[in-house]
Amino acid sequence: MKNEQRDFHPLDQSQKFEALRMLHDTQAELLRFMSMFDFKIFGGYITLQLLLGGWLSEHMPTSKVTRNGIGIIDLALAAVTTVLIVKAYLRRTEIAGIFKNINDAFLFTEIGAYLPNSTIIPEETTFRPWCASYITGIVVALAGIGLILFGGYK
Repeated sequence: MKNEQRDFHPLDQSQKFEALRMLHDTQAELLRFMSMFDFKIFGGYITLQLLLGGWLSEHMPTSKVTRNGIGIIDLALAAVTTVLIVKAYLRRTEIAGIFKNINDAFLFTEIGAYLPNSTIIPEETTFRPWCASYITGIVVALAGIGLILFGGYK
């Protein structure tokens, strides 16, 4: 396919506008979906941790093997949740780059393009990820279950 020559038909201004608008809309929808997905993944993980912690406080296994098994399962759950959240963060970073390019194409970051002495979207608009907050919550919940399972129990 790389060596295959393809015809190139330049887009007119209205087609370019429609292409950028369509790209913007699809990326915005993807970002909304990913934000809810992260929230649901983290919320589900924390819910499971609270349920497990409550259950363990009343039904502590007496066998070391059982406690170790529950600890390994909990660690695996934390690892999978962390990977999902980190991968979503990386994809969200890509989407932020796409939005930056769309804003540049529409001249939203150009002083004077729409407003006399300002831009529509400031260049210093920052990406505000919550990945670190979620990972902190995962680590704290994992440590809490670890303390319940292994903290001074004989």
